[in-house]
Amino acid sequence: MGKGCHIEKALRLEGLLWRSLPGNVIFVWEDAMENRIAMLGIVVEQESSAEPLNRLLSEYKDYIVGRMGIPYRQRGVNLISIVLDAPGDAISALSGKAGMLPGVTAKTIYAKLPENSQ
Repeated sequence: MGKGCHIEKALRLEGLLWRSLPGNVIFVWEDAMENRIAMLGIVVEQESSAEPLNRLLSEYKDYIVGRMGIPYRQRGVNLISIVLDAPGDAISALSGKAGMLPGVTAKTIYAKLPENSQ
């Protein structure tokens, strides 16, 4: 890190985002985005993308409710479904990053939940 750089620590607690800066200054603000329930469908056609995909999914592990993977060997593809409870931005970011991997297609569907269902 260059001169004058500092490390910020952020944590999520009861729907609020807290950020601690050097000098013990703490900023608190309400999370601007509500969590959404979504299912991410992933088709992996290139086996070499499996490891980078698993690393990516581990980065989003706090948002993953469940995951099911099906190796369809007769057709040479792996199918993965992932249920997420996350802010929309995190869901979109995960889907976009997964879809940019070679031989990987990712699509997301969102649940239509009534307001205040959390």
